[in-house]
Amino acid sequence: KNQWTRSNGTLSYIVPKSLLYSERWFSLVESMIWNVSVLVDVEKAFEKVKLEQVVFVFNKVIKTDSYLARKFLDDNFQYSTCIKNETALKLKAWICGVKEDEISLVEGLEIKLTQLNQISLTRRGIGVQKHLSDKGEFKVLGGKNIFRYGVSGNKGFITKEVMERNSKKLGFLKQKKIISQDLIAHIQNPFPHIKIMSFLDIKGEYIGLDTIQNTVINDLGYDYKYVLSLLNSKFVSWYTYKFIYCSAIRTMHFDNYYIGKIIIPAIDITQQEPFIQLVDQILSITKDDDYLDNPDKKAKVKRLEKEIGQLVYKLYDLTPEEIKIVE
Repeated sequence: KNQWTRSNGTLSYIVPKSLLYSERWFSLVESMIWNVSVLVDVEKAFEKVKLEQVVFVFNKVIKTDSYLARKFLDDNFQYSTCIKNETALKLKAWICGVKEDEISLVEGLEIKLTQLNQISLTRRGIGVQKHLSDKGEFKVLGGKNIFRYGVSGNKGFITKEVMERNSKKLGFLKQKKIISQDLIAHIQNPFPHIKIMSFLDIKGEYIGLDTIQNTVINDLGYDYKYVLSLLNSKFVSWYTYKFIYCSAIRTMHFDNYYIGKIIIPAIDITQQEPFIQLVDQILSITKDDDYLDNPDKKAKVKRLEKEIGQLVYKLYDLTPEEIKIVE
């Protein structure tokens, strides 16, 4: 950036969108952001190119404490939002593709919050896909076996020998944990959003492939079921999509860096109890073998999830207008 322009020159690039949220690229964002006046999300700009793109406009002379984040889609600018650099740096995400009311909602959160990385540690499962077989001593899960609050089937089996070769990782996996899909599902309709999928492995009995993320809570002040209810909530999926992955639609891994940036209300165990009770009711239903084929049970879980959703909105102290933004 310092060699290819004159002292008062302007540099503009179209680059992969992962620049906005990738852990490995954020030091570059930190060095550039004070000289970037415009950032444009153009999504999948090139035919037959699956990667999303963004455009930035950089000038060495112009110093700015904010940037104009724009959304360009279907040959038109959809909206533009002025975002403070300090907000992007605080969130460690070069936010783009958000509207003014969305950024105002997050900047206006006044409750006491903590990031998930302050109370937990997340690690991937084991990469033993090539050793899977139809028979073996140990059952292994893949990402597709996970649904919200439950698990269905398995990816295959591995032998005791394979388990022993992965003994270092297994010590972490064989404990109580929240298991989540690594690749987050992006859903286009009725509007672009993501859906985090997590369930609770109470006994530490499930071993997952590296398409799964395993989260262990290391702060006794937070109940697993409380955290699980937040991960599976609409608000947390909305926040994660907009302010962690910067509205990306492809290849969003749920590694420790990203799940760790999720903000959760810092409340005591007594206040967590309503969430715990609702999750207990859900888990008592989703454990049934016929759950996924039983419309009545699925409808009951949906009602319970809606109750949790309303508690979550109340917990984050959202107004009715702000709830509409998330919904």
